[in-house]
Amino acid sequence: MKFSLMPAFPTHDAPMKIEFRNIEHYPRMSEETPCFAADLYVDGRLEAHVSNRGRGGSNDYRFPPGRSWETLDEIEHRVADLGMTRLYEFDGETMTLAVDLEMLSFEAADGWLEGG
Repeated sequence: MKFSLMPAFPTHDAPMKIEFRNIEHYPRMSEETPCFAADLYVDGRLEAHVSNRGRGGSNDYRFPPGRSWETLDEIEHRVADLGMTRLYEFDGETMTLAVDLEMLSFEAADGWLEGG
């Protein structure tokens, strides 16, 4: 199963295609965040292995050879530059949240659970 995002209005020279592949979602272990593992691809290249334990913490990342926190930071900046937002309701209030790579990974895990 793949989950792809191809932003319509890239701010860099070329569009960025973000994909989460090989998604494994563990709904019974998900508490505050989705418990999952996936491979992060950007523009067809494996950038990181992403996982979350589902207990409300941030994602964990492992990198293939030649990739690092620096490359992940660049991807995060490119996602932030897109200026995407999502509306969420919490305790009766609507909030606007900026989309980041972690939010996209949660949406990918949820999308996998719902059948894409």
